[in-house]
Amino acid sequence: MKNANEAILEENISVTDAKDLFSHISKYSAKLRNNSGGAFNHELFWSILRKPSQNNLPTGKLTEAINSSFGSFESFKEEFSKAALGQFGSGWAWLVKDGNQLKIGSTPNQDNPLMDVSPP
Repeated sequence: MKNANEAILEENISVTDAKDLFSHISKYSAKLRNNSGGAFNHELFWSILRKPSQNNLPTGKLTEAINSSFGSFESFKEEFSKAALGQFGSGWAWLVKDGNQLKIGSTPNQDNPLMDVSPP
């Protein structure tokens, strides 16, 4: 986060919302893109991790959307794992909503689907 904050200061911009920043990140330096993306992606990752002993299966509308988009949770896991393991070098696998469907994609390095760069 320290490096992301430094990059924001160097760009001399005011950031109030990550989604707003990422929607036009291509206008800024690679330092800002990489550090803010990395901070955001890792914060998201750590915030959703759960202990194996906890119930880790999706419920409710998420289960319905996964089943509708992938046929089953097992099929989703298989496709998501392929996307993650197929990433060359560093990067991320993502589950994203596209209209009424869920899709799986990946981004290189510290990019994410909120950025105005290559979509996942």
